[in-house]
Amino acid sequence: MKILIKYLALTMVLLFSLSLLCIRPATAELSSDINGDGYVNVKDAVILGAAFGSQSGDTNWNPNADLNEDGFVNAQDAMILLSNFGPVL
Repeated sequence: MKILIKYLALTMVLLFSLSLLCIRPATAELSSDINGDGYVNVKDAVILGAAFGSQSGDTNWNPNADLNEDGFVNAQDAMILLSNFGPVL
């Protein structure tokens, strides 16, 4: 069940990202650039999706995907990532 929820969340993130009409650049302090390549894009969404539903101590926990630093990777982190799609300034 947890795997299904994770993949459904990732699918939602990817579908929403494809529906964006206007991409605004991310700022350095809120970059959401999980993999550090200078862009907030689908690669970062995949990393977040792999950690989705995890918390500190879980095997799939990725602290870089916890964008709001609340100890959980959840929909709030996905929304932060989506709101920052584009190049990091």
